[in-house]
Amino acid sequence: MGLFDIFKRKRTGYRRTWNMEMKFLYECPQYSKEKAICFEIPLVEDDKHIYTQWVGQSGSPYLVKLPGVNMSVDEQGNYTVEDILENLGGGKSAPILDERLKEMGLVIECPYCGEKAHFILAVAIIRNKQGDVLAQEVSNLREVYTLPISLLKSDGQGNFSVVTFLNPISESNRATEMAELELDENQAESLLVDEAKIIQERAAEIFAESKAAIQSNPNDVEAYYKRAAAYVLEKDYESAFKALSKAIELDPDYTPAITKRGVIYGIKEEFDLAMKDFNRAIGLDPSYPPAYLNRGICYYEMGNTDLALNDLNKVLEISSKPVLIKQARQYSILCRRTNGLRECDQGITHVEKCQYDKAITELKKVIESNPGNASAYFYLGMAYDNQENYDLAVAALDKAIELDPEFPGAYNNRGWVYLKTAHYTRAIADFSKEIELNPDFVAVYLNRANAYYNIRQRGLAIADLKKALELSSDPEQIEKIQRQIEAIMNR
Repeated sequence: MGLFDIFKRKRTGYRRTWNMEMKFLYECPQYSKEKAICFEIPLVEDDKHIYTQWVGQSGSPYLVKLPGVNMSVDEQGNYTVEDILENLGGGKSAPILDERLKEMGLVIECPYCGEKAHFILAVAIIRNKQGDVLAQEVSNLREVYTLPISLLKSDGQGNFSVVTFLNPISESNRATEMAELELDENQAESLLVDEAKIIQERAAEIFAESKAAIQSNPNDVEAYYKRAAAYVLEKDYESAFKALSKAIELDPDYTPAITKRGVIYGIKEEFDLAMKDFNRAIGLDPSYPPAYLNRGICYYEMGNTDLALNDLNKVLEISSKPVLIKQARQYSILCRRTNGLRECDQGITHVEKCQYDKAITELKKVIESNPGNASAYFYLGMAYDNQENYDLAVAALDKAIELDPEFPGAYNNRGWVYLKTAHYTRAIADFSKEIELNPDFVAVYLNRANAYYNIRQRGLAIADLKKALELSSDPEQIEKIQRQIEAIMNR
């Protein structure tokens, strides 16, 4: 009898929420990644509470209410558990007593070594060093979906450490990502307020401030610049361009306005004009990081990745702002990927022509000359996979992921190898990671549905097929997916 068959018979009074499925990997302390187990935790809600259904074992499930957990985070990104609290959904929160913690605890007995580990699944309420709230406790159930869920491990003495933040299987958990971004920018805006509303309100404030400033002083350059920033928030780029041009007319050496106008040119794909503004800004102020960042991005869009890397490295050298550093690193990765693909041109061509021996020879030459080329390992893994040399395929993909942990398709391809070799839990873990990185990738949902079906998780398989159906635009593929869903439901 499958797990979801048990669940359906006991679900009276509860409603299932697919987008709240969580997952984590438990690694055996003796065997580490060689014996990793993937666990999935569907969350369930009634009219008053959020519950978790533990699915790590095939026995009868039980329901427990998620506690709220206050956590602090330091400047290095380390999380510390401050309090574990009752009453997630409103009212006063109180510390949970030891007996209640035992009741909520999740116990994993490793099938490989027999060791038991004790966990608590909880809603994370994160605060930074200054006490600013990065993720807030909410007053109604619907908003709980935006909060990060944390997995805490007990040392048996009443102390808990953060093991991981769990991501939904079917879509990325933006709460954790946003919490980290807020910390980087040292801000504490609520994560639960609608983003469009924030933008609208902020733009209105800037318009009011700039209008008053311009009325007081029609030659206030900064007021026109701020007005342009408000237009950019609203994606009204033509009005932003006019405001920036007015600012530059009043002060031809105002570097921020020149740089921002270059950004508008870039958005309109008028790259020559964008470059002219960025070069002008850098000539006026050689230590202005936004000009280097945006010129680097412009070079990348124009295909000049080496020049782009020069500018992006300059940002990393001279900037102290986390947001600029983060963007520079992201585009540096994209440039290196592009350069890596160029180096692999001949090997990729051989893979596409199914000439796998030739592909392997060419890709090994690339790796010999550039051991840090993640693309070469990615396509080498693909060639080995097509030769059914699965151990070497996994080894090559492992290296690609080690060099570039967010390399597009790498987790999907390694998951595909695991799927073909019947390592289903490993396959599911990789497909889930790929979905986290590329949530619109149709093929990976189909692959994970296949893996779920092979471990008799038909409900999860159908959910992934429905998601693929939602994302697909190929009529033949849509028809095939519909037949798959019907076949599973009729079995």
